[in-house]
Amino acid sequence: MIQYAWLRRNVPAAARGVRWLSLAEWLLHWLGGRCATEASLGARTGFLELGTGAPYEEAWRWSGAPDGLVGPPEPAGLSLGTATRDGRVRDATLAAAGHDHLAAARGAGARTHSEIVVSCGTSITAVRSVTGLDPAGIRRALQAGLTVGPDLGNRGLALQGGFMGGRALEEVRKDLGLRYGSDAYTRCDQQAAAMLAAPGSGTEPTGLAPDPRAIAWADAARQTWRQAERIITTMDTIAGEPASCIVCGGWTRSLAFGTAARNGRVTAVAVREVNEPGARCAADLAAHASGSPTGQSSWTF
Repeated sequence: MIQYAWLRRNVPAAARGVRWLSLAEWLLHWLGGRCATEASLGARTGFLELGTGAPYEEAWRWSGAPDGLVGPPEPAGLSLGTATRDGRVRDATLAAAGHDHLAAARGAGARTHSEIVVSCGTSITAVRSVTGLDPAGIRRALQAGLTVGPDLGNRGLALQGGFMGGRALEEVRKDLGLRYGSDAYTRCDQQAAAMLAAPGSGTEPTGLAPDPRAIAWADAARQTWRQAERIITTMDTIAGEPASCIVCGGWTRSLAFGTAARNGRVTAVAVREVNEPGARCAADLAAHASGSPTGQSSWTF
């Protein structure tokens, strides 16, 4: 909404626009699919009422948007037609997989409203599905710094909260002079994990004094996970009950970070090495949209 309003005020040609699409939605339409607004992506425009999906009239008037700029929201996984433009994918069924973090949560194995998925990449983002969240609960979530939007598959709403924790860890690694994949990095990561597994020991299992860089690396992993824990605790407060936690993403390959998650203050933490969970969910949704038996059995709305 704010982006559109800025364009209307600064790029005269924007006034000729008749439909607002996310990049994924535009690509599907360019390939030959029906022009559609996926619910979890459309909600992030600010043009739609969260509870009903109807146009948010005040926002439309303020931005100067024409009627129909954002289409009625539709759930992820619906067939939007078949590809007609690109020979490499011609006749393939086209479907939107929705917001990337929501898709990653589904692909990582979240199936119930009592599970939080923490995706640990450049950003560290927690996602939790909720039901029965009233306007007061939505207000509390927003005031706590969370975002609220439709979940995939008509499962209610989804809470999201994140920070650039992965980027911060990467900066610490560089400051320590540790090249990812090098023997020095592996050694420091192992030593840091040992310290986090046995807090207060300050040594390797062999009893040798650790590399000083391992102490700094252990502290960075611990502090990063504690920041994630604060988001998890906030979500538990909003949802009214604690949730189990699935941790996935590139930083789970760090022994130190994985140990910090397992030994932190949040219980029931499972660290899973899931390759490209968002892509896994997208493939599942595509199978559902194409009507394959595998897709129909693996995706439930």
